[in-house]
Order: sequence, then structure tokens, then C-alpha cells
Amino acid sequence: MYKLNNLDILCSEPCSLNEKLFINSGVELVRPNQLNQYFEDAFIPRLDLQPIASFPGKWKHDIHKSIYVLKLPDTLIRLLENLQVHEVTGQEELFAFKAKRSKAFELFQAKWKHYLHSLSAQATPAVLHEIYIGQRKQLTSTTNYQRMPQLRTGMHIDTWNNLDLNNLDTAANRVCFNLGKGHRYFLFINLSLEEIIHSYLELGPEESNLSMFEIGKLFLERFPDYPLTFIKLEPYEGYIAPTENLIHDGSNFDSEEVDIQLTARGYFRPAGIQEKELLNHPNRR
Repeated sequence: MYKLNNLDILCSEPCSLNEKLFINSGVELVRPNQLNQYFEDAFIPRLDLQPIASFPGKWKHDIHKSIYVLKLPDTLIRLLENLQVHEVTGQEELFAFKAKRSKAFELFQAKWKHYLHSLSAQATPAVLHEIYIGQRKQLTSTTNYQRMPQLRTGMHIDTWNNLDLNNLDTAANRVCFNLGKGHRYFLFINLSLEEIIHSYLELGPEESNLSMFEIGKLFLERFPDYPLTFIKLEPYEGYIAPTENLIHDGSNFDSEEVDIQLTARGYFRPAGIQEKELLNHPNRR
């Protein structure tokens, strides 16, 4: 059975959603031979991707329940190509790379901040992350650097703002661009946390104090066959998503290229969203 959900996918010019949307058959618990990479309670995506049809949906434009797909402006792309960030293959190499080209990186950083300001829906300053250099063929990309050992989390909900369910409409969202040579994916459950709790989980008294992160894990445990949506992102394409309000991760599982991404957190909403490009898509329950 297919079901429409209240998370919209929108695309900003000059990006198109054609041939970018895929769906799989759900998640599975991490296997024993992967425990050197993942926490033992991690859920990872199944890799049986299928293209999904998309169709016009109702205009919503709510940054807390919308995912935007967009492309970096040409000025930033030209700076990145001159810097040759896409040639870097490791985090240590990036540090040396930046030291040799410090003036050029300062110029890029200034332009990047200016671009983020143009995306900002509120006056709150964006929180900038360092460029992330991952690996080739990563099943998922997120690593928890606060826990020891530092392992991959699998599908998860961000908790940067550490908010409860009643305040998620005040949470920051996240912008993330692909700076690598190859494609990568943004993958997620197309349900807000409110939908997950009210439509899928019957939480007992002993579960009333669960964190948002734990609620996400509980949903995956009880509904492992709920499909994940994959958005394929080519070089210099990215997404804005409410990652504190949905279960998600990144992946480049079928790419021979190093995963390189640039991220910031704030209250982002791009100008120039085309209503004709507004898409919902079906998800199975």
C-alpha cells in the first residue's frame, strides 16, 4: 500500500528532480562482520534501490517539513574547481591543502558565508562545519565522534539543538553539498517525528522519556520494512533538510569516488523554488 506523507521534496533552479528519486525496501540491523565500522545497534539501508515516480503535490514551503534540492551557484563552483578540493582523498591531506592555499580558501569561505546568508530564513547566524572527507563506497557516512570508539551511527536523527517533540518547529535545518567527483545520496524516512510518534508508535509510560534519537531507533526496530527514500546528488548539488525532524543519513555506496561534503546548520530556505517542480512521492507503510 502506498501512502502520501507530509514531507515535501522541492527543487530549486537549475536543479531538476528527474531521475534523482529512488526507494528501497527498508533497513536491517548491522551485521556482525560490520561491527568494526558501526555501533552494534545501528540500522543500515538495504541496497535494492528502485526508481520512483513523482507527481505534483500541494505547495507547502515549510522549512521544518520540506527537503530542498539545489545546486551551488557558478561563482562558488568556479572557486572550488580552482582550489581542486575534489582531488583531496583524506582529512589530513585537506589540512595541508588548505595551508598551501590559505588565501584562496579564505576567499571561498567569505563567498560561502555570503551564499548561506542569502539562503537564511532568519537572522540567526549559520553554524559552519569543516569540509568532510569520507571514503569510497560508504554504506552510510555519519560517524559519532563524541562516543568511543568513534563508529558509524547508521540511520539516525540529529540532536544538535536537543529539543523535545513540542519544539521541533524551532529546530535548525541543515544544508549539505556534494564537493566530490562522484555522486552521493541523501537517504531518509519520509515521515516527520510527529507522524512517527502519533501514527506508528504507541509509546507506553516507560517510553515517555525517550530522546528523539531513541524514538528513531525504536521506529526502525518495529518497522524495518518501511522504505527509505534516496535522493541522488551529483557534484555541486546538495540538499536542505530538517535533519532534527527525520531519520536520515548520507551514502555513496555505489561510487568509486571519495565522499566530500560541505555542511552548515541554520534556518535555510532557497529563493526561486518553482511551484511546477514541487513534488511529493509515495512511500509504502
